[in-house]
Amino acid sequence: MSTQQEIAIRRDILTQTLERWVVVEQQTIESANHLISEAKSDLVKQVMRLILRDSEKHKELLTTLLQITNGLVTITPEEVGEIDRLLEEHKQIEAESIILANSALEQTNHFVIRQMLEYMLQDERKHLTMTENAAEYKRKIYS
Repeated sequence: MSTQQEIAIRRDILTQTLERWVVVEQQTIESANHLISEAKSDLVKQVMRLILRDSEKHKELLTTLLQITNGLVTITPEEVGEIDRLLEEHKQIEAESIILANSALEQTNHFVIRQMLEYMLQDERKHLTMTENAAEYKRKIYS
């Protein structure tokens, strides 16, 4: 089997996997919406809204990844440079959010509040990591 054939097979398998994942995220969205409408607890509703929004973001990202896989989305070196500049500015905001989340965590022992703050802190750390990886994207895409 040629290298080109292997690449095509791997791309097809990836496409099938991502398409299935989109379906699973849609199921999560539908389930979360149902639970939100049925729940009596504001806390349960809030947690389900968080899951709902994450699943909506995941579905959107998976759709973009499918487009990239199929060559429908490309990015130019200029666009990477613009992304790099914007993310560098955004990195400062994310860093401040992490400081605030850590400060809030130090000020409470309430289990539920701590759990939600930890969740938010994980997201803020993830956002900061994403902004810090912009240079890596640039290097990997255009090296």
